[in-house]
Amino acid sequence: MKRKNTLNIAVCLLVSVVIFLSSTAVTANTEITPTAKDPQTTKIGSTYIQGIITSLRLENGGAMFSFRCILVHYYSRGIGVREYGTLSLFQRLIVPNDYQGILGNHLILARFPEYLSF
Repeated sequence: MKRKNTLNIAVCLLVSVVIFLSSTAVTANTEITPTAKDPQTTKIGSTYIQGIITSLRLENGGAMFSFRCILVHYYSRGIGVREYGTLSLFQRLIVPNDYQGILGNHLILARFPEYLSF
C-alpha cells in the first residue's frame, strides 16, 4: 500500500513538472513592425480610430488606405483582448477599405469591423 501511494505521488509530481516546463517553454512573438504592408487582422472584434491625419493614399489596388498619423487615438477589442493607444509623429498606418464613419482628407473617425493590431 505504501509503495502504491509513493508511486502515485511520484507520477503526480512528474506530471506537474512536465506541465510547468511545457508552459514556460511557450513564448509569444510580440515584436511590432509599424511599417508592415498589411495590418494584423482577425475577423472577430472591432477597431475604432479617430484623429488628425495627412492625406490618404490608396494601397493594394484600393483595398487599403495608407496615411501618416499626426495625432490618432485607436481602440481595438477582440475576444478577450483590448488594445488602445495613440499614434503620432507621422507614423505610417495602413487600414482596410471596409469601414463605417468618416475618412476624410485630414480627419478620421471610423469603425472597422475587424480587430486591427498596430
